[in-house]
Amino acid sequence: MKIWFCLLNFFVLVQTAFAQWSNDPSVNTRVTIGGLLPQIISDGNGGAYIVYQDSPALLRQLWVQRLDHHGYVRFSNNGVRISSENGNQTPYYFLVSDSAGGVIVVFEDFRVVGNQTSGAVYAQRIDSMGAKLWGEAGVEISPSAHGKAPVSACGDGASGVFVFWGVEKTDNNRAFQLWGQRVNARGELMWPKPGIQITNEFASFNVAIPNPAVSDGQAGAIILYSDSTGMKLQRINANGGFLWKNHGVEIFPVGRQMIDDGLGGVIIAGVRFVLDNNGYHFAVAAQRANTNGMILWGNNGITIEDTVTQDTRLSLAKDHLGGAVFGLSIFDRLSQSREWISKRISSKGNLLWIQNHIGGDVITDENSNTLFKTFVQISNSLFHFFVQRVDPNGQEVWAAPVLFSKTGGSIMVDDSQGGAIIVWSEIGANSRFGIFAQQVSRDGKLGEVLTTSVSERDNNPKFSEYILHPSYPNPFNSSMIIRYELYKSTFVRLSVLDLGGKEVINLVNVEQNPGMHKAVWTGQDQRGGDVVSGIYFYQLRAGNIVKIRKALLIK
Repeated sequence: MKIWFCLLNFFVLVQTAFAQWSNDPSVNTRVTIGGLLPQIISDGNGGAYIVYQDSPALLRQLWVQRLDHHGYVRFSNNGVRISSENGNQTPYYFLVSDSAGGVIVVFEDFRVVGNQTSGAVYAQRIDSMGAKLWGEAGVEISPSAHGKAPVSACGDGASGVFVFWGVEKTDNNRAFQLWGQRVNARGELMWPKPGIQITNEFASFNVAIPNPAVSDGQAGAIILYSDSTGMKLQRINANGGFLWKNHGVEIFPVGRQMIDDGLGGVIIAGVRFVLDNNGYHFAVAAQRANTNGMILWGNNGITIEDTVTQDTRLSLAKDHLGGAVFGLSIFDRLSQSREWISKRISSKGNLLWIQNHIGGDVITDENSNTLFKTFVQISNSLFHFFVQRVDPNGQEVWAAPVLFSKTGGSIMVDDSQGGAIIVWSEIGANSRFGIFAQQVSRDGKLGEVLTTSVSERDNNPKFSEYILHPSYPNPFNSSMIIRYELYKSTFVRLSVLDLGGKEVINLVNVEQNPGMHKAVWTGQDQRGGDVVSGIYFYQLRAGNIVKIRKALLIK
């Protein structure tokens, strides 16, 4: 897996441009001048979108910048403001891929309405060129009122987004409700305003308590939350219907981190308090639920690590086979020491491997390779940050961990080529104030932009052509996955056609890098309406090449 980062400064009039990944861990790519609290999401083409908060004129505002796969910033100046409104945008926001090369940002904004300042939940979609697709101010998801804040968001597989938020109940300012809404690719609300109420007794409405949501892979979403009776899971379809009982599926509180398992279900994990005959301690536990809401890993879940500290940090990522890889960073306050542990757990909850000296933040690729990010404290004020790649069997790939930064390293995403991009903010004198990034390739080299090796292309005929793979599943009922391979960078248009050859929907319309790509069709037309059962064709245009395959939709 790889992580990239680049820095190059030059002056054009009064603007500063930053370019290309660095191969020196002492010199990291500057993304912005100033800015705090960055989040990062892959752009699906080897680069990344970085959203951060800036505070001009004492107003907290969100900005977005894009780094391409070479490490060049793609938006001018410090990036694009999410909203043209001069409101106060809180640091609690969510990034979602639009599955078309862009990004969706869900955020809370306090704007002046009449003579009052009121908060509401908004969303904005930004394309790969930095254009705001949902208006200059974004689309309002929740009605303006006091006490609303977004708690989670996830994609709908059709360039739209599911948004979930909490709101104070009018009859009791200490009680809350949980609501949800779906926004389509054009920024239109899909369910009657204000949305659907998931619970009237929302007990985990707190910015410090995660209520994660993930796509179910079938145009729906799964959300984890707590109500007055305990921790719940609920699956919601594209039309806003509840699929797992009206009040959700109750789950033993193993933790509040959640990922999709790649098979339509979810894996939940966290650090929990355990009280037994020997007293109390902290442990890392996990649970899995399948696409039907069935709890798979026992009533109380499974223990990943039995004895940890309350300061333990946990990261998890799916292994693309129904299981997960867990990265632990265990900090002991008494000894001021840190221990790293990583484990891979199968879809059945069994231990597949363990590494006792590798852990921390983790991402995986589709071949179950894993990249871990850790740091080592050199002195009281100096930290060095490393990455290591581990194969599906838990074996270290690189001869030694790779040093990627001597100043910082916070959030990591994949670079679509088996490596990763890392981003962080720094507050320091002069040149060290701003957002920085670094990249590491799947071969463990800083700033190495890989597509496919020369030997692979020479020895494998598939790399001399474009390949459109059979869709899966086929026939399909609610959604199908379309995979295709590019042997070189080219402009790609992927569309679905009816029997008469008329375009039903365009799924991809962007320049893409070599490698494997995928898109999801949820059986809807360009306007978001459901199409009828029947035979459809999906067409790939790559350069001057056209490939077509057939799919059958059965409802």
